[in-house]
Amino acid sequence: GSYDQTAKVWEAASGREHLTLKGHRDRVSSVGFSTEGHRIVTGSFDQTARVWDAASGIPVGSPLRHRATVVHTAFSPDGRRVVTASSDGTARVWNRDSGLPAAPPLPQGAGVLRASFAPDGRRVLTASADWTARVWDLAAIIPVTPTFRHENRVTKATFSSDGRRVATASDDMTGRIWDAASGEPISSALNHSREVLDVAFSPNSETVVTACWDGTAHVWDSLSSREVMPPLHHGSGIVHAVFSGDG
Repeated sequence: GSYDQTAKVWEAASGREHLTLKGHRDRVSSVGFSTEGHRIVTGSFDQTARVWDAASGIPVGSPLRHRATVVHTAFSPDGRRVVTASSDGTARVWNRDSGLPAAPPLPQGAGVLRASFAPDGRRVLTASADWTARVWDLAAIIPVTPTFRHENRVTKATFSSDGRRVATASDDMTGRIWDAASGEPISSALNHSREVLDVAFSPNSETVVTACWDGTAHVWDSLSSREVMPPLHHGSGIVHAVFSGDG
């Protein structure tokens, strides 16, 4: 996504432009493919998200409207629903094709910075500027655990591959790993010298990687919270870190 109000799809082999997605009225903040690759979702500072046909670039359904910037978007594992996170203090779940709400809004006390589905598709995880992350049951539309609480805004929250644990990153200079059912921390905090901007599990969930504003990424054992290798250094703050598919 770009400040030019578009998103583009490129051919991976040749690097040639395949599609330009036009329709937003402000910069595009988030882009993602559905699991099967047939749909794309974008979020924008124009207070909407949009779903697109990945083959034609034509919008599918109505715009998904919030009352402030849509910061993040993600598909459900089956690709039939979309979750959006917004600065208006809510996450929302939508039907992919109709653009209609699939559940009532999920409210937090401040802007929602990330939202994603659990691997089973029945829960949604939100990370918020209100210093908490929460797991929501989409059938009951209630938090299913106590809040995962930090001492500053939670910049990222993600499920493990089996959905049994949650990892969070925060501006309080820590990452944490939690039991997704009880809401209890599994081990000690993952301490850094600056704000932690991203966290991700490895495919087998045995390790996690964190990205820090101090220019380092760290890889940790997800049960013991011990670092498993020396820090990985960049020349400035790291905003994103991810494992390869084979871990």
